[in-house]
Amino acid sequence: MRTIKIFAILFFTVICVKGFGQTFQNVITVTITDYDYTVLDPAFGKVSGTYEYHFMYRLSKDGYLESIHWNGRNFNLRNDAGEKIIVIDSGHDNLGVLWPWFNTPNAINDAIQPGIHYSVEDGWLDEYMPDPMPSEGVAVEMSCKIKLKGLIFKMPFLAIFHINANGVYTVEMIKP
Repeated sequence: MRTIKIFAILFFTVICVKGFGQTFQNVITVTITDYDYTVLDPAFGKVSGTYEYHFMYRLSKDGYLESIHWNGRNFNLRNDAGEKIIVIDSGHDNLGVLWPWFNTPNAINDAIQPGIHYSVEDGWLDEYMPDPMPSEGVAVEMSCKIKLKGLIFKMPFLAIFHINANGVYTVEMIKP
C-alpha cells in the first residue's frame, strides 16, 4: 500500500511539474487555537498549535492556475491535555474543484468553526484563477487522517473526478 501511495504522489508531482507553465511553491502556516476536535472523538479534546501546508502549483503560459498539489507537514499541534496531534493530508487538483477553497481558507473556516487561521490573505490566488474554470481534469484527495497516540480518526475519502474535453464526466468516484 505504501508503494502505491508513493507512486501516486510521484505521478501527480510529475503531472504538476510537466508542461509549458511555470511551477511555484508556497508554504502556508496553519494556526489552530482551541479547535474543538471532541466531535471526532472526545479523546482528541481541543487542539492548538501550528502546522504547514506545502503547495506546489503550476501556472499556464497565460499565467492562470493549471494544477495544485498539497501536503501537510511540520506538525506542532497539542490537545488541551498536552498530547501531540498529527494531521495527514495530501492531494492534487487540476480540475479546479478545490481551488476556491484554497483561495479563501480563512473565510470558509470562520464560517464553519472559528479557531483555524491560514497565513495567507483570502484571495491570494485571485490573479491566477482562470475564467472559465477548467472543463477537463482530475481532482484527488489522497488521504486525511488525524492521529493521537494510538488513536487514528480516519477520513478515508478518495475523490476522483475526471471531465473530458466535451465536459462529460468520465470518472466520478467517491470512496468513503
